[in-house]
Amino acid sequence: MGVESEREVLEPLSPITLSLSTPKLTLYIISVFESEIPFNVDTLKSWITQIMDCLNPRFCCTMVEKDRGELRWKRVNLNIDDHFIVPKPPNGDSDTHDQHVKQYICDVSLKPLPMDRPLWEFHVLNWKTTCSPATLVVKVHHSVGDGVSMMSFLLDLAKRADDPTKPISFPTSSSASGKAQFKNFRNVFSSVSSRIGGLVSGAWYSAIDVVDGLARSKLWVQDSNIPMRGPPGVEKLPVRISQATMDLKEIKMVGKKLNATVNDVLLGAISYGLQKYLQLSLSKDERYKDPSVILEGLKVTSLVFFNAREDKGLQKPEMMFTSNSKAPWGNRIYFFLRPIPFGMPKDPTYFVKQASSSTKRSKSSLGVLLGRKFLVFKARYRDPEVAASSFYNSMSSTTLALSNMVGPKEKIAIEGHPIKDFSFFVTGIPLSLFLSVVSYMDHVNLRATGTKGYVDTETLCRCITEAFQEIKDSLVS
Repeated sequence: MGVESEREVLEPLSPITLSLSTPKLTLYIISVFESEIPFNVDTLKSWITQIMDCLNPRFCCTMVEKDRGELRWKRVNLNIDDHFIVPKPPNGDSDTHDQHVKQYICDVSLKPLPMDRPLWEFHVLNWKTTCSPATLVVKVHHSVGDGVSMMSFLLDLAKRADDPTKPISFPTSSSASGKAQFKNFRNVFSSVSSRIGGLVSGAWYSAIDVVDGLARSKLWVQDSNIPMRGPPGVEKLPVRISQATMDLKEIKMVGKKLNATVNDVLLGAISYGLQKYLQLSLSKDERYKDPSVILEGLKVTSLVFFNAREDKGLQKPEMMFTSNSKAPWGNRIYFFLRPIPFGMPKDPTYFVKQASSSTKRSKSSLGVLLGRKFLVFKARYRDPEVAASSFYNSMSSTTLALSNMVGPKEKIAIEGHPIKDFSFFVTGIPLSLFLSVVSYMDHVNLRATGTKGYVDTETLCRCITEAFQEIKDSLVS
């Protein structure tokens, strides 16, 4: 078999990937890296050209239709110039271009990728901002892989800035997310079989989650129609992006005092911050005389994405492509629904405790696992469009989406360019608000992506940081 024949070998798309590659549902992952020095474009191009083909086959593939319209991956020759975009700096006398960079990222997030070539782009912005002299924006079609896949790939490109010969390390599972939230799905019944009460509650919660998931996939159940929820097709509207930063040590300190995980603390701060934001927003609307009373009757739900792999840790891409990998490459994601608690408690830690309680409840339910299996079944044996429609409806029935990733403990460098900070977000989700959280070194970045005219992301980020500060101060006092 010749070289060209070998590149013709086709691999079918997985069921979940098929559902993310339909006109109904098309998602993109956007990663933003802020460099401490301007990027050398020629160096980056030469380096990527040398390593991309052998490092990860998905980045050298396009989708093609075979018999009966079946989509498969096809290896193609990579033209690096198709994937590197280097826009000229904006005109003007300003020394910094913060707003230009933000607007560029927003514009890139909405523009579809060409489907006749590998589904990724690098946008190199050597535009100085108040935070950094250059920004790298990496856009990848979600069909190529999920957030865990992308994080593994991008960090495989990077090296430790202090010593490139040493491996990049990550927070342990206990410090990043407590006990693996979904690690024992397959063994959940055996783990509680010795306690009849636990078995009954697990079955009850599973039934509730299955029914709720089914009802939302049919749009029979939806969140309250509050001003921040966008209209149908909101995923195609212009967005605004803002970012908040929190100290990781302080988050861990709060978690230790409340016997909660880092995720619980973050979810608690987000819940409290969202309540503060809604109070502020509703108080400006003449229709709401007493926002606190209105809030207590609202149904607001967060759709939280999670990693459904057996091994939750990050792996090198080549290991993820092995046949027996416990953390395989691809789209091994699903979501669970977490109600946002509202109320006027005197103790701000109430929201963290509620998040912790909700986490424990989720551990005893098989509803999420069954929901994902049902989605895979529909994509594989019925029609990817049907699965995409169910996925779309389930998301659009909620108010916001949340994704959380663990980043490296040390500063990283991309081909000699030290990275001061980085973050990510997902576009194409039929919601007016997406919150993404990633840890990096000694802090946590929270990026809010909101639809213009529906969510004031700057105010929301400020409310979330204020909420975390109140939670922390209440423990100190």
